[in-house]
Amino acid sequence: KDDQHLFHRKQLLLNYCFANKKSETILLCPLSNVVLMNHNSRSPNAELRWPKKNKNNKKININEYHTKGLEELKQAENPELLFEVVTTRDIQEGEEIYLDYGKQWETAF
Repeated sequence: KDDQHLFHRKQLLLNYCFANKKSETILLCPLSNVVLMNHNSRSPNAELRWPKKNKNNKKININEYHTKGLEELKQAENPELLFEVVTTRDIQEGEEIYLDYGKQWETAF
């Protein structure tokens, strides 16, 4: 029973991770507001984007991060693994923000 409980806790945590098929690294975003945004594949009103430039206005090549391992990412001089939450239309006051988590997530549940 303890093993099953641990499995479910890990599975729940993975719901808040982002990954790329080309990399073994996953990003956990439990402290961002992204975890408060629910899934809606029919009418999402926001999306996640990688930023195009860092805080120093330097262009970011996000493809470099897809091939780096965790140790390399930890030692990065200027970590740039950030998401931007961008609305895809005007959001009304009090309206919930929805993201489309993608088909893979939807079919897994």
